[in-house]
Amino acid sequence: MFSHRWPLPFPPRALLLAVVVAVGATEARAQTGAPGALAEELLPGLAPILRRAVERSPDAIKRGLELEQAEARTYVSRGAMLPNLAVNGRYGVNQASTTSGTNQITNNSSGFYYDVGLNQPLYHWGALQAQADIDQIGVKIAAREYADAARLLVGQVRARYLELVTKKSALRRDQFQFELATKGFAALEDQLAAGRATAAEVAAARVGLQMARLGLDQKLADLAYAKRVLQRLAGLDDLPDDTIPAQLPTPAPAADRGEGMLRAFLGGGATETDRGRVFTLGIARAELDFRIAKTGLYPKFFLNLSHNVSNSTQAGFGVLHQEAIAQNSVSLGVNWTVFDGLATRGRTREALARKRVNERQLQTYVEATADAAQNLRQLADFAARALDFAENALGGARGNLAVAKENLARGHAAPDDVAAADAGVLAAETTAVLARAEFLNRWADFVSLVGADPVMKLLPPRYVR
Repeated sequence: MFSHRWPLPFPPRALLLAVVVAVGATEARAQTGAPGALAEELLPGLAPILRRAVERSPDAIKRGLELEQAEARTYVSRGAMLPNLAVNGRYGVNQASTTSGTNQITNNSSGFYYDVGLNQPLYHWGALQAQADIDQIGVKIAAREYADAARLLVGQVRARYLELVTKKSALRRDQFQFELATKGFAALEDQLAAGRATAAEVAAARVGLQMARLGLDQKLADLAYAKRVLQRLAGLDDLPDDTIPAQLPTPAPAADRGEGMLRAFLGGGATETDRGRVFTLGIARAELDFRIAKTGLYPKFFLNLSHNVSNSTQAGFGVLHQEAIAQNSVSLGVNWTVFDGLATRGRTREALARKRVNERQLQTYVEATADAAQNLRQLADFAARALDFAENALGGARGNLAVAKENLARGHAAPDDVAAADAGVLAAETTAVLARAEFLNRWADFVSLVGADPVMKLLPPRYVR
């Protein structure tokens, strides 16, 4: 007859407790969080940082100024279609002296002269309107580039913030292990004093403790540097330590993990992203450039209205003469470049080539982005599987801690066993935090790429055109 005895210190009741704890952790994980949750949904401290980054980060300010430049250029192109009014005036004093033989004649004159001219382009074969449309497209491109840059910036800020969380989690684990090592070294010194340890063992332990201290200091410095990087990236004046937790709640991946979003994206969503729209607008701009270039050898017509006034006074040989002349004119002008050394041909060919470049870039982008979306979804799946493994391992470590505590209460374990189990839980939690952060990063990358990132709703309307 087969029989099995439970060896101490693992009685059946304690082992059952460990299993219950592990299973309970798994079930709790399945019931917490939102499907496909983003980091800011689990970490409230991240949301205001993302909002600040979108509005006032150095990159956001730079992109905003570029948009203002594009908007300013529209005034120039619109102005070319409107009447141009110019006023010129002067006041002059002249003296002329004429000598003939023994006679010398001196003539003094002074007067005020001014003219007003109005110039209106009449017909330029649609070139002026096309240029105005080009500048309007430039505004739309700048707005789309701002939005796309904001999308990428949000991804970077999320990743940096999660990196800080994982670093703090690892630092907590290392600090606990360092405290255990310090206590162990103190106990070893006591053993040396009692003759139960050698000086060599103490010396080796001292070197190990010093190396652990060095590693801890390096990680503290690395954490401080990572905080400064995030501050600069998001345009933050300060980033208090209490805004960065050392724990990360467990996300609950959706069952399909974005299958619907992926299908919609593959059905033509890539062309509707901000980057896709930039290429589409680039095609439209190149077509307008071609339309303008074709008019290079066409005659351009202008209408000119002018009003000239001169008031003069002349004095000589005791005679004073005043004269006022007013003149009005209306003229129709034409400017016709008959031959420009094939420059027009070059400009038309350049515009057509630029159109083909944008078309090729759009096609390449759509294909590459569709492939990237499928890859990111797959990476999110892999990260979700790794997350399950890490969470199960954490549940097991917590079960071991519960067993160790129960054995300690029964007198079947020492306090060091509980401390070791505590260290195991911290190590498993650090690994789980890394797995959670990895899944959140991969999921956020996917959601961002397919154009479903809710943070983009924070953009002002002028940046989404």
